[in-house]
Amino acid sequence: MDLVTASFKVVGIRPSGERIEIELLIGKPFLNESSPVQQWRCPVSCKPLYGGVINMAGADAVQALCEALKNGFGQLASFKHYGGQLLYDDGTDFSLEYYEFPSSGQNNA
Repeated sequence: MDLVTASFKVVGIRPSGERIEIELLIGKPFLNESSPVQQWRCPVSCKPLYGGVINMAGADAVQALCEALKNGFGQLASFKHYGGQLLYDDGTDFSLEYYEFPSSGQNNA
């Protein structure tokens, strides 16, 4: 990934007890020049949970960015769902709820 827009690292504990460092990287959205219709892409990587970079698609840069965030945090949620733990370096629980978007039907005013 050439340009990283945002990133963070968290400690993961696999169900086996193995301790790993998980790094979520969100790249800069870019216009997909090879698409016959206007399509934006945004790279996301969640190492080592997924080894490569996924370019999430959207109708515009913001939608592509949102899709990349959704994918990255979805990988972290899946890790927890299958018995993994997410922790800060100091050993306290890393909660994904602080990174959730409200549903579009809610009025948060």
